[in-house]
Amino acid sequence: MTKVLRNLLLSQSVFAILCLLCSANCFAQRISGKVVDAASGQPLAFVTITVPGSNVGAYSDIDGKFEWPTEAKTLRFTYLGYEDQTVQDLHQAMLVKLIPSTYNLNEAVILPGVNPAHRIINQAIANKDQHHPEKRFAYTCETYNKFIFTLDPSAVD
Repeated sequence: MTKVLRNLLLSQSVFAILCLLCSANCFAQRISGKVVDAASGQPLAFVTITVPGSNVGAYSDIDGKFEWPTEAKTLRFTYLGYEDQTVQDLHQAMLVKLIPSTYNLNEAVILPGVNPAHRIINQAIANKDQHHPEKRFAYTCETYNKFIFTLDPSAVD
């Protein structure tokens, strides 16, 4: 009888350990992947990864790799110079390819002439004697002083 109880206890212990290992594996699942340039395949470092509609976010590392907990249903990838991409089909090992975006800027035309800043500086230099504080009878100015009175030295920032 004790042999039967021992076998039963052993089988239940093994079953309990297997259940714990399987459930820990289910909770520990994370989405991981890599963000690359769609044209060249080069990894993109420090891509912003967010959950749309929330303030939760992260960045890819210098090799373009990232990890994310599985609670998210949708992730949004943004990077300067690339089109934003929203991914809804999240799986364990992802490869996100961002497409470069191009912007057409209007032509900037620089005409020869006098810089307006030079005119302002020249006027200030020409009138510097009129505005010197020692040559005036009186002048006023507004100052700001911040005083902190406390008996607790750790309260001072």
